[in-house]
Amino acid sequence: RTSPSPGFFNAVFALYSSTKRHSFLDYYLEWLPFWQKSVQRLNEKGFSARNSAEVLNEFWTNFLKFAEDSSEERVKKMVESEIFNSLSCGKSLSEYTKLNQTLSGVFPPDKWEREIEDYFTSDEDIRKIKVSFEKNLFALLVTSPNNESAISRLFDFFVQLIETDPSNVFNKYDGVYDALNYFLDSDMIFLNGKIGKFINEIPTLVQESTYQNFAGIMAQYSNSKFFKMNTDAITSLEDFFIVALSFNLPKTIILATMNELDNDIYQQLMKSDSLELELYIEDFMKNYKFDDSGEIFKGNNKFLNQRTITTLYRSAVANGQVEQFCAVLSKLDETFFSTLLLNTDFLSCALYEVSEDTNEKLFKLSLQLAKGNSEIANKLAQVILQHAQVYFSPGAKEKYVTHAVELINGCNDTSQIFIPANAIEVFARYMPAIDYRSSLVSSLSTNTHLLLTDDKPINLKNMQKLIRYALFLDALLDALPERVNNHIVAFITVVSELVTDYNCLSEEPNDLYYDFGHTFFKHGKVNLNFSDIVGNVIQPANGGDAMLTFDIAESNSVYFFYYSRVLYKVLLNSIDTVSSTTLNGLLASVESFVTKTVRDQKSTDKDYLLCAILLLMFNRSNSKDEMTKLRTLLASQLIGIREVELVDQEFKSLALLNNLLDIPQADKQFVPIAPQRLNMIFRSILKWLDSDLVYEPSFSTVRLLLLDFFTKLMRFEGVRDMGITAFELSERLLADSLSMCQIDDTLYLLELRSSCLNLYETLSQGVSKNGEEISEYGDEIQENLIELMFLNFNQERNNQVSTLFYQKLYKVISSMELKKLESQYKRIFEVVLNDKDIGSNINQSRLLTTLLGSLVVKTQQDIIIEYELRIQKQTGSDVDGSASDNDVNSKFKLPQKLLQKVTDEVPKEYLEYENKNSFIKYLWYWHLILMYFKDTSYNMRQIFIEQLKEAGLINRMFDFITDQIDLRDTEFWKQVDTKEISEYNIVGNNFSPYKEDIFEECKKLLGHTLYQLFNNVGCLTSIWWLNIKDRTLQNDIEKFVSEFISPILIKNEFDDINSKMDRLTSNDDALTIKLNNITNEVKASYLIDDQKLEISFKLPKNYPLTNIQVNGVSRVGISEQKWKQWIMSTQHVITGMNGSVLDSLELFTKNVHLQFSGFEECAICYSILHAVDRKLPSKTCPTCKNKFHGACLYKWFRSSGNNTCPLCRSEIPFRR
Repeated sequence: RTSPSPGFFNAVFALYSSTKRHSFLDYYLEWLPFWQKSVQRLNEKGFSARNSAEVLNEFWTNFLKFAEDSSEERVKKMVESEIFNSLSCGKSLSEYTKLNQTLSGVFPPDKWEREIEDYFTSDEDIRKIKVSFEKNLFALLVTSPNNESAISRLFDFFVQLIETDPSNVFNKYDGVYDALNYFLDSDMIFLNGKIGKFINEIPTLVQESTYQNFAGIMAQYSNSKFFKMNTDAITSLEDFFIVALSFNLPKTIILATMNELDNDIYQQLMKSDSLELELYIEDFMKNYKFDDSGEIFKGNNKFLNQRTITTLYRSAVANGQVEQFCAVLSKLDETFFSTLLLNTDFLSCALYEVSEDTNEKLFKLSLQLAKGNSEIANKLAQVILQHAQVYFSPGAKEKYVTHAVELINGCNDTSQIFIPANAIEVFARYMPAIDYRSSLVSSLSTNTHLLLTDDKPINLKNMQKLIRYALFLDALLDALPERVNNHIVAFITVVSELVTDYNCLSEEPNDLYYDFGHTFFKHGKVNLNFSDIVGNVIQPANGGDAMLTFDIAESNSVYFFYYSRVLYKVLLNSIDTVSSTTLNGLLASVESFVTKTVRDQKSTDKDYLLCAILLLMFNRSNSKDEMTKLRTLLASQLIGIREVELVDQEFKSLALLNNLLDIPQADKQFVPIAPQRLNMIFRSILKWLDSDLVYEPSFSTVRLLLLDFFTKLMRFEGVRDMGITAFELSERLLADSLSMCQIDDTLYLLELRSSCLNLYETLSQGVSKNGEEISEYGDEIQENLIELMFLNFNQERNNQVSTLFYQKLYKVISSMELKKLESQYKRIFEVVLNDKDIGSNINQSRLLTTLLGSLVVKTQQDIIIEYELRIQKQTGSDVDGSASDNDVNSKFKLPQKLLQKVTDEVPKEYLEYENKNSFIKYLWYWHLILMYFKDTSYNMRQIFIEQLKEAGLINRMFDFITDQIDLRDTEFWKQVDTKEISEYNIVGNNFSPYKEDIFEECKKLLGHTLYQLFNNVGCLTSIWWLNIKDRTLQNDIEKFVSEFISPILIKNEFDDINSKMDRLTSNDDALTIKLNNITNEVKASYLIDDQKLEISFKLPKNYPLTNIQVNGVSRVGISEQKWKQWIMSTQHVITGMNGSVLDSLELFTKNVHLQFSGFEECAICYSILHAVDRKLPSKTCPTCKNKFHGACLYKWFRSSGNNTCPLCRSEIPFRR
């Protein structure tokens, strides 16, 4: 039963041959059954791959020789039967070449051909049983000798099958397709005519369902010898594709066929006018979806050329499939990839925009081509640089630098793209002008205007690109230290100075932009000696290690401006280490340089800026005489000059003079300029202010310098003592300048408004010190200052410039008496509630909202008094109070517009995804609502609460806050001070307009608003919390409140009782109040005849989610019914009236005191004091003489429907 080994059947046949003449074993009865059983066993059994072919061939060779010894027909039939059984047993003769040769000659070719035809005409079920039978027959036919006629007939048979049922033949007969392809791939030249005829018929036979089969045949034909033998073959292919293109087939299927065609034939088809394949392929490229992962482009890439690769790329971009397009690149010819890189923006679109793996492959492919093509190398370098400028960050730094270094190492010339030969030119490309707002944030201040400034805001995106480029360059130099030089270090240092402006002007500052290594302060090999630098400033050097060289001194003015700021910083850093002797020794040369600059008409703007830097430095020295000489020189330049001269040139002298007016240690009576000369300057200024030129744009710089001049000058007490001229001039200038702030097209508007505030602050200090009355301009100035709050400045951004201005404006407005702003109450209210009036200026919103809050508190005090007086008046009248109560309440409610705002503008997204400015404004509206509760009376508080309840706003706000706060983010709240929860100041963040700061402020303000709601709506908190159906949420809220809010509220309650405990106990020696901070319990007891009457107030850990519990500890001297009624009344103050523990305690102590003082309790509520209005029983029944509270009796009348006594049922005439 084991498998036979090679040699076994040779041995058997040898045994048979040697014994057959002796008839040792019977041929038919013993030998024939052996061979039959062997073939059956071999058909059933598998063999190891190593022996199977050899054993099978050995068996059939010997079996056929054995059968030749018999002349009987039955043996021949048996052999034939066993051969066909073996062919249909599942083994494929394609794996047994020798066996195929052995069996092919057993029968003539006609026999094999007929068997094949019989097979195809047999039932489908039979064909399924006979696995591999047809293929084995076909293999025997094509290898049998003299088979041409049989093969020709079989080919005709196949063609007839196809023609008979072209739509189903390939599904019905699996072997037909393979057989035809075999013929096309063979050397059977005798079939040429038949094949040509069949190919010509295919266009008429092909259908959409059979396209794939016929297409395979046509593709095989195009690559066969037969195609070249048939002159009409190309026509057949054209006809085939004409038909195919009419089908509704995906283009990928048809193009896949074309991709398999012989390349020469494909090119011929492309030229066919009837097919228009170029348009067809172009359209395919435009709409290609990469859904086959680029399989269509495998092989010869027939469809890709310089035009189609571009079309395919643009299609990928349009469909957002650049990543998939990149996956195709590995299948591209190098020439096509080069074309793509050179003729499209592919690199800039794909590099660093795809996945990391794809990106690295793309870079390596591009780098390979770059090494042999400088144009590609430069393009690759530009793309790396462009991406570094737009996306450079600490995380991406290594990637960009690594690629740049690899590219430079492979293509050295590209280093010029990364490391500029002319850094000043690069700087000028991104920074074409000086933004005047730089004067507001830089140390040079108004000296900025010594150079030409632009009133239009600088393009911050370009500024950011320059900064990122410098950061990239800085990192690149870390990797290539040999390429560091002073020009590059100077460039990086200048850009590092530019970062200050960017971070102050941008709405999204980035402190990481300061992270430069190759600067003068850290790396540069320049001479930082103070004396040498001063010498360089006066006389620039030719080069070397000098700080200021000729090429910088003569450079672009914008670059020079920022370089000058660096120069100022270097001097500032080193001046403290310079001795007074050294400073005094340098003064003469400085004085000479300034004098020469001022008097020389050829002096440039840059000379004046260098003078300003030197004056700022040396003004710190103690050499008063030299500085006085320079002030006198500069002051003399201003005396008697005409307005035109001032505007054209001499304003620069005023700028320099201003630098010498900062004298922090001057004596009280010190006057920086001789009084006589100063008065002459005042007369010149008065003349300038009276001129027609004063309101012209050309006067704008002079106006700024004059404001700065008077701001500094009026700080000197000696100047203020000279008389009112200086004050009058200052206030006139200030009034005019403030009025100009209200004109949109005023030049340097943002700087002008800030300068006005500086001068006002100085003048205010001067007026308060001297006790002088404000001049005729006083009211106008204050009105214009108030108007500044409402102005919308077109150039305003939420940046540091805005912060500085609104900080100053708030300081100025806050210094005014609040009554000056009361007339603006309605206007401020309308502006705050109408966002369109103030747009996205968050600092303006902050200022107006905080002022509105102050005005709300102030006006509420008067309203409370008015309201309570009206209530008392109604109480004392004979009129039924129900109607009049409503009338009173309607005039003292929360503003409906404010309630509508918090109803309509609830943020829809979570804080993380919501506009931060809109979010905080919404919280500010609630903050304003809660400010109405501040120090208000009990009656008004109830009106407000009822109003919020009716609008459904209390529960809605509770839900909003607990949804917005991440209740499980305990780490954040543990870092928040309790004062930040219990207290909130709208201007507490110093007018920071940045998203990150406002985001954190919003989180804390949510906590504060929750705290304030708890504080003001009392027991409504508990009702809301208990009605939450989501138990998980309810538990999270309880944990959060218990940990972060409840302790503050409980402490407040205890502090409130502590602060007023003496007042309660001093009036009654029998009263004792004890506080237990551990159990959060308050106990009040009365000592009556050596016995205690005691009550306790228990504050739960989750207060106010759970109400305070009032418990009667011990009763003495009163009935149980009255005691219970007192406890209920005391509890009602907390749970029903939103009162505090102190309110409840006061009611209880008064009840006890009055009870034992002989006062009669109300016969309805059994309390002496009414729980709500705290009044004594004042209504007496004329019949039974029992006393009642007016409120209790009124409630009884309403519920009973008549005015009879609840005890004796007698009629009681009632006047409330």
